[in-house]
Amino acid sequence: MDATLRTLSHHVGLMPIKKPAQNSDTTIRDQLLNHLKQQKWSHTQLLNVTVSGGVVDLWGIAQSEAECQAIRVAAESIPGVQAVNDNLVKRSIEAWT
Repeated sequence: MDATLRTLSHHVGLMPIKKPAQNSDTTIRDQLLNHLKQQKWSHTQLLNVTVSGGVVDLWGIAQSEAECQAIRVAAESIPGVQAVNDNLVKRSIEAWT
């Protein structure tokens, strides 16, 4: 059944319209961190993620611009994410030793 027919059916009382499920902020954060922990390139020990109202804030250190982009894309791909604020700093971990 197409969207127009579903909407019309709802207005005449034939069937309820179901809204897509949205993940809670905690679920979004957990899904992102669990996904990143499975990636060999990701350094989650240097990452902090906060989520409020579906807005993800990324904080911490990434080794490269490519890693920053990959983390941001991973966050954006999670259902329920409304926006991603990238506050990551690019630093080589080797420079710290």
